[in-house]
Amino acid sequence: MVGSQFVLLDALPFQGRPFHGALASAQFGPVLASVISAQPHRISRTPRHIARSSPGYYKVSFQLKGTCRLSQQDKQVLLTPGNVAIYDTDLPYSMQFDDAYSMLVLMFPRKMLGIPESPFKTIAATAVSCDSGVGAVVKPFLTGMAANLAQLDGLENWASATPMARSTVDMLTVLFNDHLNRTTPTAEASKSILLQQILGYIDAHLAEPSLTPDEIAATHHISRRQLYKLFEPQEHTVAGWIRQQRLNRCQEDLANHALADDPVGRIGARWGFGDPAHFSHSFKLAFGMSPRDFRQTCA
Repeated sequence: MVGSQFVLLDALPFQGRPFHGALASAQFGPVLASVISAQPHRISRTPRHIARSSPGYYKVSFQLKGTCRLSQQDKQVLLTPGNVAIYDTDLPYSMQFDDAYSMLVLMFPRKMLGIPESPFKTIAATAVSCDSGVGAVVKPFLTGMAANLAQLDGLENWASATPMARSTVDMLTVLFNDHLNRTTPTAEASKSILLQQILGYIDAHLAEPSLTPDEIAATHHISRRQLYKLFEPQEHTVAGWIRQQRLNRCQEDLANHALADDPVGRIGARWGFGDPAHFSHSFKLAFGMSPRDFRQTCA
């Protein structure tokens, strides 16, 4: 049952020990939220599972009760109540629960998280405390979500569900960025902070056709070469990141039933694609279908 609610994985109770558990889930927009309460057991997602299903999701676990030993790649961390950890479902991982526990798990597309690949590798499979700083703000939100999961399942209208999903993931992005800034060596922290400022600036100005690497560099008082160097460890170039974020916003608007009367070209123009043909071509390259066809699949 756990595998069917998340991604393919094995869940094995400890030999000779009784096992029972409960799972409740709610889907709001692209985010799946679940609360799991169970007796001691172990779960694992192996290369075999990933070969059969690699959907491109991140998971965030918020420990409510008990403990969890999370392992991914060469990192292992112990989660205690109030800890949060993020991990990648496209990589093998295991979780071991040595006592009865309760956990909130959020699963969402990787593209939603506002953290590029390089800093993500630093934060992945790391225990982030919610007892102070930004965590103290996030903790009541996650605790309340776990306690009121049934209310979220009622957000069937995309116009309501999508902002809730984005706000949730944005809050997690702030939490993980704050942890990175406080735990990264000074020189690297300065680069990380500057990169986060630039990503925030890009996000706030996606709708402006004038948003270019030169304009971003000038606004942040760095050279274009310095800007490119900041993005070298990342999955995308500066222009590639801007394009992908714009396409993500277009995809959300095309799936939003409240915007069903907006022409496809207007949605593209809203997010900086002035040429409808270029927008359609870019969208198809990114998502494998035209904007019009994607909208029809969401009808």
